[in-house]
This record gives sequence, structure tokens and C-alpha cells, in this order.
Amino acid sequence: MGLRIFEIEFDNPTKTFLAGQNLVGKVVVEVDQIEMKVQELVLRLWGKAEVSWVDPKKHKQPKTSRPKTSATPEIRISHSRDHATSDKMYSKEESYCDRRHTILEKKGNDDLTIPPGRNAYPFQILLPTGIPSSFEGEHGHVKYFLEATIKRPSGQYDHNCKSQIYVKGILDLNSDPQAQIDKPEMSHEELLCCLCCKNGPVGFNFGILGNAGVLPGDEMQFLADIYNMSNAREVYIKLKLIQITTYHVDHVYKVERKELLKLKGPSVTRGGAGTWAGESVHIPEGLPPSRLAGRCSLISVDYSLEITVETHNKKQITAQLPIIVGTIGFNTKLEDLIASLNLNPLTTNF
Repeated sequence: MGLRIFEIEFDNPTKTFLAGQNLVGKVVVEVDQIEMKVQELVLRLWGKAEVSWVDPKKHKQPKTSRPKTSATPEIRISHSRDHATSDKMYSKEESYCDRRHTILEKKGNDDLTIPPGRNAYPFQILLPTGIPSSFEGEHGHVKYFLEATIKRPSGQYDHNCKSQIYVKGILDLNSDPQAQIDKPEMSHEELLCCLCCKNGPVGFNFGILGNAGVLPGDEMQFLADIYNMSNAREVYIKLKLIQITTYHVDHVYKVERKELLKLKGPSVTRGGAGTWAGESVHIPEGLPPSRLAGRCSLISVDYSLEITVETHNKKQITAQLPIIVGTIGFNTKLEDLIASLNLNPLTTNF
């Protein structure tokens, strides 16, 4: 007897929402045969970033020696150079929202009850604008939850249920100057030997055949020209899509590098040149937008294309070209994004 079901149901079953959007759904409470006396039924919407990591620090162990007395001969003690480790932990958190919404509340001396059977209590609660996207990394995360609490009369246990939601921050490529850069390109060359050798450079010219801004799921076309004027018998080119996450605690930071995709291009023999064309970089679905598209001082997420030219003996040159991953594409409106996420445009407030 008592509470059988207590859960939160959303109109959007994916539980994915845009920053600034209303969460719409219902709290379902199913009670057995006898009505349940309550003080209130309340919702709490909260979200925060948390970062934490440990850096091992080495230090020399203090020297110790046996004291010399008249009763004992002098003893020489040698000290090893072993180092002990002292771990230093960095952690911090940052809150983005903490909002309450009361669904049922006891008034005066009148009893407040939830009747037997299945009861559904509708709700609307607004996500703040400008909050960062949900994110999960090695040393930190950004998470959002909607929590429901049934507060019981004094001396009885309260009931709680919680549901994690997923927030997409708004990064509009149409209004981001870096994303609008047309056909970004770079050139790089190096001598893969000492300066005294009669050896020419190895280098490449690389360019994106479009804008620097993309959406998850896009195909990014590119063109690369490679030349090998060195003594290396052959050089190879490869391309990686890299996600770089930087975690901040005050003036200290920790960088996490994640390889999302890798492509291998053509090889170029000694004294020759080549072109890499006809392929594209697939931007994986579900990527959080650059900078998490919101006000987050603890976690920053950036993306780049990393181009590497390598010889058979592993000597290499590398350079990176930044790109921007957004949530609203070029020539696209917010309404199109809402429709693609199967959201109700009437419940969106920006």
C-alpha cells in the first residue's frame, strides 16, 4: 500500500531541450487504495558544471641521519634519489540554474491529499537563456536535472524522483564571425633534417571548400596539396578531427585531447608533389557546440582539423586549422532547429 508510481514524463520523449525553452510535461503519481496526505508537490530544475582532476607532484624526501654520540662510531648514511609523490587535487563547480515550481501546496489547516489511482499533474518550467550545453568529459561535466519531491507531513518520509535532461546551447553560425570565414586555408613547411644537410622542405597547403562553421552530421569538403623536396623516400599525409577540452580551476587548467576521426591521404615520393581531393570530414552527430554555446567559465570545448605529414621514420610536421561546430546552420532559422528536434514552437521563449 502507498505510493506505487512517482515519475516525470516529458512531452518531448528525447528529453533534449534548447536553452531558453519551456520544459513541458507532467508528474505522474499513482497511489494505492488509500489517499496520501501531503504538504506539497514541488519541482526543482537545476544544472551545474563540475570539474575535478588530480596532478601528482614530485618532491625530494627529506634527508635524515643518525645522530653521532661518544658511545657510537661515526656512521655514514647514503641517501637515495627516490622521489615521493604528493597528489594535488583541483576541483570547482558552477551553477547555471536552480528554480522551483510548486504544483500542489497545503493551505492553512485544510488537508492536502493525492487521491487513489493514477494522477497526472501538468507543468511548465523555463530553462534560462545563455546556459551551456550538456557535456560529459574525462575531468568534468555539465549536467541538468528536473527533480520532483512529495513532501509528507511531519514524521513521514518524503518521496523524490529525478530525471536528467539534455540541453543544447544556441550557437548560430550566421552570427559567429569565425564560423563565417569562407574557404579557410593554411600552409606549412619544414626541413625534416638539420640545416647543414642538403635537404629541401616538406610541406602542404590545406583548405576547406566552404565555411569554417559546420553542424553535427555535416560533411566538410577539403583540398590538400603536398610536396616532398626532402631526401625522404616517401611522405604520407593524414587528417584528424580533434576535440580539445580545457578545464579551468582559477588560474590552473587541464587539457583533454580527443581524436574524433582520422583519414589517411596519398603518399608523395622524393622530389614529387600530390593532391588530396574528393574526400570529406564527417562531423559526428551529437557533438556539443564549440565553447558549449553558453556562459561556462570551467569548461571550454574547441574543434580543429589537424594535418600531419610524416616520413617513413616517423619524422613529421603538424598544423591545425580551427573550425566551429554550431547548433543553427547557415541560412537556417531557429524555427527549423525546433522542428528538427520535434519541439513545440509555442513553448519556446527566447
